[in-house]
Amino acid sequence: LSSEPSTVFINSHGFSARTVNSKDAKTVSEIICEAIRCGMPPKEIGVVTPFRNHARRIRSELSAALGGTTAREVVADTVERMQGQER
Repeated sequence: LSSEPSTVFINSHGFSARTVNSKDAKTVSEIICEAIRCGMPPKEIGVVTPFRNHARRIRSELSAALGGTTAREVVADTVERMQGQER
């Protein structure tokens, strides 16, 4: 097993509509882009969020930043949909 952390929590603040936080989605996208630039394979990255709308917003930010093909390798979804997937 790796001694590196496999889970990272970053507390971010921003305007939050009921189920989407645009600033948070942008921050998540920027962190993921940097991780990929540093060599982390996109298919090993997963983002868990409680809301489907927020997951959609994160995927949209990733697609704009990375392009569709690479962005689709990153999973951003709800806990319910992530269960059983290894990331």
